[in-house]
Amino acid sequence: QIEVEKSNFSDHEIRRLAEEEQLRKMKGNIQDEEADSGQAIVLAQDLEDAWEQKFQRFKAGPRITDADKRNDRTSLNRKLDRNLMLLVKEKVGNQELWLLPQAEWQAGETLRSTAERALATLSDLPAATNAIPSESVVILIP
Repeated sequence: QIEVEKSNFSDHEIRRLAEEEQLRKMKGNIQDEEADSGQAIVLAQDLEDAWEQKFQRFKAGPRITDADKRNDRTSLNRKLDRNLMLLVKEKVGNQELWLLPQAEWQAGETLRSTAERALATLSDLPAATNAIPSESVVILIP
């Protein structure tokens, strides 16, 4: 048990090892109480087979879209193989600059929640906008 707890196995790998052990016991007519429960058992191998079938049916969409062909720079459906960064126009001093959204960090708040709060302050964004990475961008102005 300690070996499993300190291992680098994922939950799925641990489940698969436990199922292999359970199947060995069942073949030797040594059944656990769990095996006698009569419930339908979905084995890790069954899940892997289902995942493999789903992967085989998957067809990726084209990376070059109509917006790319028209060079439509206002569309979000373009340059799908590149990262999209949100910049907002802000007035700094007497200049207007394109910057990443900004918010002041508040005590007890994670950097991610600060970034999400900064996004929420922008009214023109769709409600489904998310800050995906957990990294932060810091700009130090002396």
